[in-house]
Amino acid sequence: MSNTATILRKTALVVGANGVIGRNLIDYLVTLPDWDIIGVS
Repeated sequence: MSNTATILRKTALVVGANGVIGRNLIDYLVTLPDWDIIGVS
C-alpha cells in the first residue's frame, strides 16, 4: 500500500446549466475543490 493520499474527485452533470438554478449550482460547485462539472443546456 502506498502512503500517498488518494484524492477522489466527484463529477456533477448539471442539466439546464443556463437556467437560474443550474447556473447557481455551477457557481457553488466551482468553489469546492473536489468537483468536476459538466454543464448541459
